[in-house]
Amino acid sequence: MKKIETFFYLAFLFFAIANAFAVERKDLTNYNSRSTSAVAEKDGFIWAAGSGLAKIDANTFYAEFYLPFNSDVPVCSFRDIAIDEAGTIWLASDIGLIEFNGSEWTIHRSEGGISTDTLSK
Repeated sequence: MKKIETFFYLAFLFFAIANAFAVERKDLTNYNSRSTSAVAEKDGFIWAAGSGLAKIDANTFYAEFYLPFNSDVPVCSFRDIAIDEAGTIWLASDIGLIEFNGSEWTIHRSEGGISTDTLSK
């Protein structure tokens, strides 16, 4: 089982890094990929969002993966990503705007004030 998980992690990492370097950020608005939809960078970390969320150390290339089966992330499909000045990760998804402060996940939905639960770029 560990070998299968490692294989999927490495496959996701490969596609995340390949897409991050192959497509400039300004081109991602028209880029439809099932593996990586958006990339953001802050404080030496690259965040790749799409079919999962990966946090990649830009110096060592060590990667952490956030998926529903190994973390508290509520979904595994993201459309866009942004990082604010405080370092909070904001993710657009089919269930609403997802906030990740580094330890807790919060879902902001239409009943909480945003215009729709289905967010895109």
